[in-house]
Amino acid sequence: MDLKRLAAAAMSIMFALSLSSGSAFATERDDVIAAVHQYLDSLEKPETASSMCDSYVSILDEFPPHEWHGPTACADWLKAYNAYNEKSGIEPMGAPLGTPWTVDVTGE
Repeated sequence: MDLKRLAAAAMSIMFALSLSSGSAFATERDDVIAAVHQYLDSLEKPETASSMCDSYVSILDEFPPHEWHGPTACADWLKAYNAYNEKSGIEPMGAPLGTPWTVDVTGE
């Protein structure tokens, strides 16, 4: 395919995407950001942190035991996170989550 055709195809795709509804993306993006903030806020209340997770969740992280799966994964992760921080002498710093650079939403 020559360069002119490739450029024309790319421009056509970009034009078609620009005509699609941007408000649907904005709503999905806002929903994702709100869910992340809600989850981080719930970490201060262990009894509510589990309610944010699906029963099929899997979590991988840098501290032992490094992976958690199943319906209690979020509660188990939070317990291990707090234990690791206490053992390591890590104090909560209260750093707020900033504005995300990107938010990619695919699927439903």
